[in-house]
Amino acid sequence: MEEKTAKWIIIIKEIFITQMNHSVFFPLYILITSVFSDLLLSGKPSIGIWFILGLTPILFYFFRIYLKYFWQSAILVLLYAAMLYALPGVAPFCRIIHLLIVAIYVIESLKIRSRHSDFSNQPIYLPLIFPITGVTILILHHLGHREWDNILLLFTIFSIGLFFIQHYITQYLNFLSVNQSSASHIPSIKMFRSGITLVSFFTLFGIICLFIVSNLNLFGGVFSAIRSGLFAVLRFLFSLFPSAAEPEETAGSEELVPFTPEEMPIIEESSEPFFLWTILEYLIEIAFVLGLIILCIWLLWHLILFLKSRWSGKIAVSEVLDESISEIREKCDIASTQGNRIVNLTRHFSPQERIRRIYKKKVSDESTLVNPEYLTADEHGVILNKHEMSSIYNYARYSNHPCSSEDVKAMKDASK
Repeated sequence: MEEKTAKWIIIIKEIFITQMNHSVFFPLYILITSVFSDLLLSGKPSIGIWFILGLTPILFYFFRIYLKYFWQSAILVLLYAAMLYALPGVAPFCRIIHLLIVAIYVIESLKIRSRHSDFSNQPIYLPLIFPITGVTILILHHLGHREWDNILLLFTIFSIGLFFIQHYITQYLNFLSVNQSSASHIPSIKMFRSGITLVSFFTLFGIICLFIVSNLNLFGGVFSAIRSGLFAVLRFLFSLFPSAAEPEETAGSEELVPFTPEEMPIIEESSEPFFLWTILEYLIEIAFVLGLIILCIWLLWHLILFLKSRWSGKIAVSEVLDESISEIREKCDIASTQGNRIVNLTRHFSPQERIRRIYKKKVSDESTLVNPEYLTADEHGVILNKHEMSSIYNYARYSNHPCSSEDVKAMKDASK
């Protein structure tokens, strides 16, 4: 990926994170300003001012990136605070609250600049938004303010959508940082475009569904119209079928006399539930018991494996290996060669292959090695304290010079 494109993606991720964090604390802003407006009988919360305050963390992010000197950032922050304070039509206590929010962002920006080399913000723990919004709505209802319910729910849903988009961008950048050096070519631009399109579509669809479900009263007319239309279609379809012929009256038929309310028979409702609900209840209970049994077996099995790995007496590879050891792993298997069978038989009894078979047998029979097929010959020599055996094997395996019967004899002596 080009450096310019990656830089823009990082900036977009930072904007999403800052706005998500800013939206999480919107209910607290509404609660505090509503309390003060009731006490002072003046002013009220403003959504427009909150959106303007949302620019604060974005501006501070650019200050951290492009401004080298502290006095430059200090002057711009003071100018920005003065502009917020001078906004017309704002109550005095609201101006103080806005300045306090700017001061909180200044402190947070200084902490980020002192602790992080990339100067980026971190997303707030998403489940934190639900208790904040719930407690705020309860207190506002106690104070008699119910006009903010839909707006608070909308900001909560908006924060959830921003979280998923920024999470995708973060994972995408982590994927590139891990695989960029190992892969020859990664279609990073196409991957980002297709991924962000799908994530944005499903996130937007989820936001719309959550908003409709949480505000069914607002869409009552739409749902009523849909229901009426469905009933009209069904009535039209049933009208296409011929109606049943009315039965003819017989000569001896008696006129039906309706019952009076006192003579109406009382039909007792059955106290037994529908049999499908009973079956479903048993199935849920059985599934719950089976789930508990499987969970207990899984935990017990992993506990046994953990204890076995701790007290098996095997040497951990990471404790004895040196960082300079090669990353190339020898699988300890001799690959069969293609071609003439006589040539293959001759190679089978060559000194090189005999040395490799002696090495393989020694390594396979050794019980102190953990996963020997993933270790190099040098690592085997370090763990088994048989450096001569490893060096003879490396000579036979990787050298272009032929081996002799004396090398085979030395390999047998070194592997004892």
